[in-house]
Amino acid sequence: MVKIKLSNGDEYEVLPMTAVYPSYSSTVRSHIEIHMDKSSMSDTEFIALFSNQELTKTIQIINTESNSTITYERYNEPVSIGIGRYDSVNVATGEVVTEYHLIANLEQLTYQETDIKAMKELIAKMGQ
Repeated sequence: MVKIKLSNGDEYEVLPMTAVYPSYSSTVRSHIEIHMDKSSMSDTEFIALFSNQELTKTIQIINTESNSTITYERYNEPVSIGIGRYDSVNVATGEVVTEYHLIANLEQLTYQETDIKAMKELIAKMGQ
């Protein structure tokens, strides 16, 4: 089983197709795609949960079978959050299987974007 743990310590079971896509570039955002079963919560709750940038500042992906945990920080820029279609292929029959999941796509700001954001916040504080 795979779970995620958010900054507040709350854990949620996620589907195995949850994945992190690092960009390996300082000018391209990395992103994480979180899949949850549609019955795990309402879409409104899901959107509220993953739209909260404080809760998604730190996301831990926990594999309970192998007892491994990987921590991802600052993947808290929401790109799309809601119900989405997920297609896979049944290898035994070749048939396409369509499911609907709760899916959150979150991005990590690039280093340049992070620096600019910090500078803007500093300038705003100085102007007060």
